[in-house]
Amino acid sequence: MNMNDHVEVILTKTGIEMLENHYQEAYSHLPINIRMPLDTHFKASKQEPIQFQLWELMQIYGPHIFLGMRESPFVRNEINIVEKVTFDGGLNHG
Repeated sequence: MNMNDHVEVILTKTGIEMLENHYQEAYSHLPINIRMPLDTHFKASKQEPIQFQLWELMQIYGPHIFLGMRESPFVRNEINIVEKVTFDGGLNHG
């Protein structure tokens, strides 16, 4: 697995709030008229999977994940690896 590989999660309500807070903080230094809404980047829903590169998932959620946390940001506490598609169209499982 590589830090640039894509992973997929389904966010809980807590996970969606963490994601929104992350982007609000990231955009806080920008003038309001050029900030993009969260849904421009992600269609965050408790029902639909959302993809991140592994490094980005760790950057956003890492500080919030610890033993004894009240609620996981991910449904069933699961992170799924997205299969890579090679240039020849075949699937690469490694």
